[in-house]
Amino acid sequence: MADFIFNFFEGNHDANFVARLLCESGTFAPSRLAVKEFPSPVREFLENLYRQGGVEDIRVGEYHEKPSPVVALIGNNDSTHVLSFVTGGCTKTSGAISTINKIMTFAQQDEIGALTGHGHRFAILFFFDADSRGIGAVQDFFDGAYGPTFAAYGSSNMPAHLEWTDKAGVPVGLYVFCDGTGSGTGTLEDCIECALVEHNDVLKTAEGFLRSNHLDLPFAIGSEDDVVAARAKTHKAKFTVLGQREKALAGSSLAVTLRKSNILNGAFDFGIDSFPGRILRLLNNAFVGPSKNDSILTSVATAAAGIQPADGANGVPISPYHGTGAT
Repeated sequence: MADFIFNFFEGNHDANFVARLLCESGTFAPSRLAVKEFPSPVREFLENLYRQGGVEDIRVGEYHEKPSPVVALIGNNDSTHVLSFVTGGCTKTSGAISTINKIMTFAQQDEIGALTGHGHRFAILFFFDADSRGIGAVQDFFDGAYGPTFAAYGSSNMPAHLEWTDKAGVPVGLYVFCDGTGSGTGTLEDCIECALVEHNDVLKTAEGFLRSNHLDLPFAIGSEDDVVAARAKTHKAKFTVLGQREKALAGSSLAVTLRKSNILNGAFDFGIDSFPGRILRLLNNAFVGPSKNDSILTSVATAAAGIQPADGANGVPISPYHGTGAT
């Protein structure tokens, strides 16, 4: 029996950062499995993705989003697999919906034993930025954009931030990145900035380099200056510059920098009320059962992850903004 968690991210660097976070936790490692080495029916599912049809409309020589996973991790128990997909942006839902329908098809094959005969379990987890719209607006968007698709597979309720709900036996979860100030706004980049707090001097040096080369920071966004979006772009520029300090990463993209840079070694706090701890705990809760409160299953999840519970654990509600750092 194996557990498969399918993650959906807006961008490639988002997926790679969370992969780095999970690997730094010590509970996951990069998977080296070839498609043929995955157990059935997941092997057939991946083969279907890599052999996708509809190639007639692809413009040769132009970048196009690939439906295949950009990240593959395996748990220390060798039975938990994390496969991460990139949607290309929060409003680009067609590729994700197509993949979701394929996943749910496997989940509903119980009557012929294709899934339960192997004893595998599937879960689907979405990651979004709160941006300037806020967590509540993201939850509303998620409900409107993906609710109709999931409604065909079970109850109509959709998960809120840090929640799981059940769809035909497949848990569906949601995590929203924000800056942790209590405003409910922010992005993944705010979380990364928080993780790099001990390297504040290096970050200032990187930003100074960008400013000294006449780059206008923070960047203006369209006709209106969206402070959250502008801040995120500034952070992205700084993080990319940081990667160029390491010989092995010279010329690398932001995604590669976040996945491999030495500056993130040991940078994550997996405490009960930190954003890395919340992400890890959310994944660990995937097959425990639907949760309406992030802290209800704390003791179970932290034990599985080898984390010592801090104050506020064991069922005591914790605010998404409790403690320090982003959420």
